[in-house]
Amino acid sequence: MVDVLSRHGWVEGERGFRWPRWVQTGETRRLRDDHEALARATPLQLARLLIVLAR
Repeated sequence: MVDVLSRHGWVEGERGFRWPRWVQTGETRRLRDDHEALARATPLQLARLLIVLAR
């Protein structure tokens, strides 16, 4: 999975995105635990979540 995401530029993500720090935030926990929050997530939040899951 990481190979495929890397080939398409997803693993690197946005410049300056510190995924280890972001994964510990309330935003990440809400996206993980609240299906409604996930349904309302922005494209940026979804991209970040995908990067975290791949990592």
